[in-house]
Amino acid sequence: MGFFDRRKRDRRARERSRDAARGVGDAPRAPRPIVPATDRDPVLPALSREDAVALGRLARESFVRHGIETVEDGRGALVAMDGRLYGLTNLSAAVAHEPKARWPELVRSHVEGLLASHAQPGPVSLDEVRTQVYPRLRWAADLPEPGPTYAPRPLPGVAEIAAIDYPSHVAELLSDEAVDRLGGWPVARESAMANLRALPPMHRDTLHGDADRDDSDVHVLTTDDFYGPSRLLMLPEVLSGLGIERPSHGVLVAVPNRHLLALHPLQGAGVVAALQVLVRISTGEHDQRPGALSRHVYYVPASGAAAQQVTSFAEDGTLTVNVEGHLADAFTALGLLGG
Repeated sequence: MGFFDRRKRDRRARERSRDAARGVGDAPRAPRPIVPATDRDPVLPALSREDAVALGRLARESFVRHGIETVEDGRGALVAMDGRLYGLTNLSAAVAHEPKARWPELVRSHVEGLLASHAQPGPVSLDEVRTQVYPRLRWAADLPEPGPTYAPRPLPGVAEIAAIDYPSHVAELLSDEAVDRLGGWPVARESAMANLRALPPMHRDTLHGDADRDDSDVHVLTTDDFYGPSRLLMLPEVLSGLGIERPSHGVLVAVPNRHLLALHPLQGAGVVAALQVLVRISTGEHDQRPGALSRHVYYVPASGAAAQQVTSFAEDGTLTVNVEGHLADAFTALGLLGG
């Protein structure tokens, strides 16, 4: 089957990925933040501090209408009296792009969706959800404690968990017991990967880090479903769909949010410009988009060794690109580092 779709889609959806990379090569300029950096709320960076307060108030009022009292936990979530957490990060990214007159409607719909998902009984067997189970990637630190032990780590800091795709919402299985009812993750994952492969093709854009170098291309794959980064779990098939067979020097990847996967197979000196594109995508498409996953760029070695995190952030927000380990070996093989 095909993995990528060159058909016309919503122009705004296509341009989001391009905008994140602007300022590199022949692209016009870097994206403008929704709010000035100095005024961004430290917990909900898609909003200003004032708007974050307003959103929290609307969300609390909406929960009260359903008989649920909540308080803010100071980390981007509301805590109900029974201890249940209701995150505001995705909601803040969604309303940031909308007129404030629509915020009450959007908040109300969001809260109703959350409550509907919690009211849905969990599956008691794999046969019940065999065509609805998917592998979903989540930032491990965002999972509630104690997190599931069944979930592997395909990337540093990123967990692969089971998700059930219902018509109205996606339910994540965040306990070992819930997955055991499906026969365990190794068994359920066979159906999950089959369902992942059967999803509609992703849309493909190619960004040029350096207009003069073909080896600087970054392939940006976007989708409307929630499993864009999950395609990383079938990386050889994804690369084959791009016309790339077994890249001998590995692949750089970014998974900033649930709708996007960006790739660069290392081929030559263009990797330096490609890294700049990936950094802009990983940060720009993470901080202000719903379904945020990871702000980092990763390296997947051709040898099959474990992926490594390439970027890191200091406390003051300064970003560093770390060329070490297997990535340093690849740079050396390409003649980009001395012996």
